[in-house]
Amino acid sequence: METQHINNPDGVDNSVSGTQESGKQLSAQAGEVDKLIAEAEQRGYLRGRNEAAQNFISQPALFEEVRAESQPVQSSPLLSSRRVSIWDLP
Repeated sequence: METQHINNPDGVDNSVSGTQESGKQLSAQAGEVDKLIAEAEQRGYLRGRNEAAQNFISQPALFEEVRAESQPVQSSPLLSSRRVSIWDLP
């Protein structure tokens, strides 16, 4: 056990135990470390939930047709020509 002596002009022996002082510092640091670990765990948890939600959203929905984006949509001959209606006539 290490003891630190502080010189006091009054002549009173003010010895402080080094282990007690360092023990208080270590417990304060341990509390800060625990708090930082909890914050990091929370950030990681939220990041994981956000990534899972993003993956879920990017998947096709029920009854949704999956199309390859590289393929052009082939239009039918019926839809390629515009039919003239009575409202379009002059």
